Amino acid sequence: MGTIRVVRPGGNSTVEVALLRIIAFKFLQAVPVILIISVLAFLLLSLLPGDPALVIAGEQASPEAIERVRQQLGLDRSFLQQLAIWLLNLVQGNFGSSLILNQSVVSAVGERLPVTLSLAALSISITIPVGVFLGSVAAYFRHSWIDALVMTLALLGCPFRLSGLRFSASSYSASVSAGCRRVVTRRYRRG
Repeated sequence: MGTIRVVRPGGNSTVEVALLRIIAFKFLQAVPVILIISVLAFLLLSLLPGDPALVIAGEQASPEAIERVRQQLGLDRSFLQQLAIWLLNLVQGNFGSSLILNQSVVSAVGERLPVTLSLAALSISITIPVGVFLGSVAAYFRHSWIDALVMTLALLGCPFRLSGLRFSASSYSASVSAGCRRVVTRRYRRG
């Protein structure tokens, strides 16, 4: 990738422009990935056993009522038509309505978003300090049983939850450990 040289009075910002191009390229790469994941999710949902119209209308519903629900939901159309309508609605920001909550999906997500963000902030505020601390300990005691223990706990803790919070300190521990090992090793070899 070429870089564009932008001359500003404060200095050279060639690196900034190159970084912006890389970020824009990564966003463009995300579009087909999101599209493929969306189509796969729709395909998997359509392959689930059972009839959604029957579940919504109820088992005691008449065949006419079930057919009416199928028409309302668009289940009487072909798979490709359903997929096209679904993707068009997604692009337009119409995420539909929740059949369980009887409200739009956007409003349901909006109601729960503050709690979700506060839990994410709490999780990050716990895992970053723990991860940095464990990574520093592993770096300081490099090639010892403490290093092996911290790395093992970090790797094993990845898929599990600890008191409702993901123990994702392992990712921070591993990344910080790699950088800290170099710094700690250089300092203590000289000293």
